[in-house]
Amino acid sequence: MAVNLAYFLGASAIYLLGFDMQYSGERSHWHGDHKKTSNPSPDMLSKWALTFVPMCEDLKKLGIPLV
Repeated sequence: MAVNLAYFLGASAIYLLGFDMQYSGERSHWHGDHKKTSNPSPDMLSKWALTFVPMCEDLKKLGIPLV
């Protein structure tokens, strides 16, 4: 959603910092799992990461790099 917001606000380039999309050990967040909400599984993170491929291609066509 942040990438979409940046696009609609007119960003000329979009950089994702500290966004690793991986399951590290038994944790899905650097700070540990959320206690009151569901946390992503390794499979979910893999599926979400794949959505960046077409998003990058679409933004590249518009002249907006997603790094």
